[in-house]
Amino acid sequence: MSQQSQDTPLFTKTFDLLVYLFTVTASFPRNQRAILGRRVQEISLGLFDLLLQARKCKPDERLELLQQADLELDRLRYTVRLCHETNLLSRKQSVYAGGLLGESGKLLGGWIKRYNQT
Repeated sequence: MSQQSQDTPLFTKTFDLLVYLFTVTASFPRNQRAILGRRVQEISLGLFDLLLQARKCKPDERLELLQQADLELDRLRYTVRLCHETNLLSRKQSVYAGGLLGESGKLLGGWIKRYNQT
């Protein structure tokens, strides 16, 4: 069984987002690749790391990690928006990334809601 078939939709969407962001940031101008490109990559990797930790941790530690992941997702949204506003991302790229961010956010929000009810 492949790893992707074991992943939940949240992990699949977030991984797709990572791949997309790493691809588009590679085409940033050299001076911005070192600043905003790296920032987008670091935040997105941090988000994915938090999701992996939340999946593997004890249930009583999960909500805190999910809330940290939600904060990272917000940081990523605003950083992607900054990339668009500074013309590093085209409108089409920004809309696509925004869609992936939105889908990941909905799935993460559902996971957080489930743990807030317990």
